[in-house]
Amino acid sequence: MAAEPRGDALSDGLLELLRPGVAEVDGQVQAVRESQVELREQIDRLAAELCRVNEEQKVCLDLDPYVKKLLNARRRVVLVSNILQNAQVGASAGTRGSELEFRLVPLEYCFV
Repeated sequence: MAAEPRGDALSDGLLELLRPGVAEVDGQVQAVRESQVELREQIDRLAAELCRVNEEQKVCLDLDPYVKKLLNARRRVVLVSNILQNAQVGASAGTRGSELEFRLVPLEYCFV
């Protein structure tokens, strides 16, 4: 039984040691999430503008493939935002408990 208090103290010490780093990463993830939202909004505006230009143009230039590429990029941005949000929630929840929990997401999910 003597090992349990020492183990708890060790866990608490490690948690306190890692807490500033996790907080810093959490802040950086939040900044990335905000930039992802801005990027998604810019993609939406650009796609709408391309659709408008495509409808109004007199020259036969098909912009639909470019609109589709933009929408595909938007989908990836949303996916990355969701992954970041889940990672941030998991890390934040872990710092409140007695242990840190990190969820690693395979890189291929970022580029689906």
